[in-house]
Amino acid sequence: MQAARSGLLRRLCGGPSNWYAQVPGADGARSQVYLGPDADESVRAPVNWVQSAEVRDGYVRRREMVKALRAAGFGAPTRPASGALAVLARAGLLHATNAQGDRTVLVGTPAYMAIMNRLGFGERPL
Repeated sequence: MQAARSGLLRRLCGGPSNWYAQVPGADGARSQVYLGPDADESVRAPVNWVQSAEVRDGYVRRREMVKALRAAGFGAPTRPASGALAVLARAGLLHATNAQGDRTVLVGTPAYMAIMNRLGFGERPL
């Protein structure tokens, strides 16, 4: 099994190798989603893109920004809350409106943290 920092796995299970994506769930646990065979170009093209230096460098830059913001006192959701938000985002629920024109409203602690961060307030008093 070959693991990449991107959360992609190439596994050889008694035949041709296949690609899987490791996806975090709402509870923070990772599950694997089958992407397709390694020999299929429609699978290899997006895998190559995810593993490219451009994507990797963007990931590193985002992690550095998050680290700097947290060091400055800005709030961050817990791992389970992050997982839940990721599930909602992948489902398309955190856009201004979905395909049917419906709106989703985020409430609770993650919403307040987002608002406070947006206004420039951190968790620590100034």
